Amino acid sequence: MLLDRLQKTTRSKMVFFVGAGISIPSDVLNFQKLGKKIIQDITDDKLRDDEAELLSQNLRPEVILQVAVEELGPMVLHSLQMLKGHRPNPNHLFLAQALRSGNWVFTTNIDNLIEEACRQTNVKVERCYEDGHFEKFERHLSGLRDVPGCLFKLHGTIEADRLGDERYRTILMALRQVGRGLSEPKKRVLSHFLRHFDFCFMGYSCQDDFSVVPLLTDTDSDRSIFWLSYARTPIDEPVSDKKAFQQQRDAEESKTPGEKRDWETINVNSFLLRRDRAFKFIGDSSRFVEDVVCPTLRIDTRQAAGEELQQKEDSEYAQWASRISDCKQRIISGRLYQSLYDLGKAEFFYKQAENSAQEDKQKAIALRRLGQIYLIPSTREDDEKAIEIFQKAVAVFDELGDSFEVACTKTDLSNALRRRRRFSEATQHVEEAKLMFENDILPSIEKEDEEYHLAYARCLNVLGLVYFGLGSDSKSTDHLQVALKLCEKSRQIKEKFGDVDGIAESDNGIALTLMEEARVPGKSEQEATQQLDNAAGHLETAISARERIGNFRGCFQHCRNLGLAHSRLANLASDRSEKEKYIRLSKKDYEDGLSYLNRIRPEPPVGEVLECQFRIGELCVQLGEKSEAVRWLKPLESKRREAGDWHNRARTLDLLREAYVNTDQRKYTGSEILSIYRDVLGSHEKIKEMRDTRIRLTNANDILQKTAEALEDMGFSKLANEALRIREALTWAVEQDKKP
Repeated sequence: MLLDRLQKTTRSKMVFFVGAGISIPSDVLNFQKLGKKIIQDITDDKLRDDEAELLSQNLRPEVILQVAVEELGPMVLHSLQMLKGHRPNPNHLFLAQALRSGNWVFTTNIDNLIEEACRQTNVKVERCYEDGHFEKFERHLSGLRDVPGCLFKLHGTIEADRLGDERYRTILMALRQVGRGLSEPKKRVLSHFLRHFDFCFMGYSCQDDFSVVPLLTDTDSDRSIFWLSYARTPIDEPVSDKKAFQQQRDAEESKTPGEKRDWETINVNSFLLRRDRAFKFIGDSSRFVEDVVCPTLRIDTRQAAGEELQQKEDSEYAQWASRISDCKQRIISGRLYQSLYDLGKAEFFYKQAENSAQEDKQKAIALRRLGQIYLIPSTREDDEKAIEIFQKAVAVFDELGDSFEVACTKTDLSNALRRRRRFSEATQHVEEAKLMFENDILPSIEKEDEEYHLAYARCLNVLGLVYFGLGSDSKSTDHLQVALKLCEKSRQIKEKFGDVDGIAESDNGIALTLMEEARVPGKSEQEATQQLDNAAGHLETAISARERIGNFRGCFQHCRNLGLAHSRLANLASDRSEKEKYIRLSKKDYEDGLSYLNRIRPEPPVGEVLECQFRIGELCVQLGEKSEAVRWLKPLESKRREAGDWHNRARTLDLLREAYVNTDQRKYTGSEILSIYRDVLGSHEKIKEMRDTRIRLTNANDILQKTAEALEDMGFSKLANEALRIREALTWAVEQDKKP
């Protein structure tokens, strides 16, 4: 069937959509290998071969390129010369013949091998690779059957006839467009073809989740789809059974977050399920094309066009890369490891960058990056380090007169202060940053300069979170409404510029604010439920986006907050079965969050893993699944003890007391809790921790009250009375510590 259909291309026009897979037989580097080579070029000897391999395997190629371009500018795109100098293979030659016959080809590839195949076979071909070209082509859409074949390059192209950075300008534009999806002219042209013509997909992984895939799955048509899916076997009979497509997709979608989902199968089958006539061929399509479709086409052994020029530009690129400063190389290495959430490695490289900096600005930039690392673990000690570092960096940038860096660093500083609930200071710094953006920075830049607009959007989001904190403390609807508007405005800007990760961050801020609004006194149960449901929707959207871009720690954060939303819905539920449903949903949220954490390589963040295990154990207690709760909590209590984490150990023991059935075990937990808080009473440092983090005193009072009641019920009155005395003494000690 495939052979018959492809051989008819000269008589019945169709559209070919091709991806990187068609260039593999030409030894073109795939994006993983290209990413590794770029990393090695721009970090010199700062990373070992196995480290570059780890980063390229676990980071999406656009993440690597975006970090590189942000730090080094567009010159880094000259590395893409590595995609030139290869010779076309039968796939490219076949597509050249298809274009000669008047068919059309869409590609996500940026190499020029299809064009080279056309040159070698004397095929004149029109190309569309920037918006202006697509807008011009739109004029012909009404009479396409009379329009000659055209090559559409959706992600830009290497423009061999241009010099320097201009050669890569359309690729840079497409890179910046990644999260926004295809531009409107490209969407309109591709959508028209999808509606009106048969398509054959070759060598395409269908993982452009924010550009091509939404258009494929959202465009209705009665035209046929032929999908060639690669396998190391000869092409067999096609699969066209909708049930088979559905089962394959469902099997992947039903995997837990801890199992790697095959997004190619999910996306491809979702697309095929939309079509009445869809056929998936599995096998080696390159071999099929070479041996069956066009056996008479042979690869030209002439030197590829521009090969001498490529060698010259390769040399220029190598010289440029060799001049990248040690400080910049270390910052890039740190940023790549930060993208993997390997915070230890990132911290190591940022400290090295700070030490190797030759200029004050470089040193301050390295400091700011280091401060951002300390914000991630969310501990009091790290937050305090971050605050100190950001204050130093602000002073340096201010002295240098760099208003943009001052505004960005003040935003970071505000975020750290907010985390410590120092809202007055946080508000001052982030309001100053906001005014700097609005009065000094944004009016003086290009309208579409995304770096500055996205920094402003982040500033708005942090300001929204500050107001969220103020509203949480005071239960002020006014503060929460301001927070909601700021986070929503932040999201709109990020959406305009395609900042997928940033959009998820704003969705999280919106969700937190809605969840807090649902708790404001006087709120009806219906209103509160609606707001919590709305919050859950934002969090689910954020999880989906961040999973696709590989931000698994972000996925965990959203799962954790989703678990909180479902717990609050359980508290609102009057029906017992409804309450249990939400508790089980909450438990699944935390289990999913733990699965996401376990996908972080090389090591998941220990503190967050333990907190997730605690929450699962807590929900097991609520569900009455006591043996399951003990299974989660007992090893957790040992880890807390070994780490010297007295506060969280007390919380874990408190839950274990509820989970244990045996009286001796319950008495043991009570005695251990008393021992912990006796030690706290004798430590000025721990009393100070309680004063600085008031939730610890609140937790202690609650734990000791429940411990006293449990010990009294078991007949241990003396221990129960001691628990109450310790409770009173802790409150007194914390209040005394507050006095001058």
